[in-house]
Amino acid sequence: MLELYRSALRILDLTDLDAPRLIGTYDAAPRAGLLGLVASGHYAYMATGSGILAVDFADPTRPTQVGFVPADGYDPALIESDAGGEPEATVKRYLRDGPRVVLKPGNPRMAPIVVDPARRPVRILGKVIGLLRGF
Repeated sequence: MLELYRSALRILDLTDLDAPRLIGTYDAAPRAGLLGLVASGHYAYMATGSGILAVDFADPTRPTQVGFVPADGYDPALIESDAGGEPEATVKRYLRDGPRVVLKPGNPRMAPIVVDPARRPVRILGKVIGLLRGF
């Protein structure tokens, strides 16, 4: 079984449900939490605060990073921002401008959102690979 625990991917052996056993760990993002996990075959794909991390756990005692796709401003990302009330989610391109974060919309008629992460937390929840709009 796979689980996210703080900044780590943990692999557990549940053969004996009364005594689960930790058999492998991959520390994915020290000092930053992991936001989501999807597994396919012997690969785990984890959303971090800056992109998608791929880990091969074919040998569950030695999980190994095999890739990372950053949300670097070229591809849209699903971004959560806390405006002091309820968290809001939006799809924007994510860019860094010094200490600030610029959330750039795909529509050129809309203004970008500039955020100071020290005052308003911003997290990348995942990279957008497709978007379906209904009108």
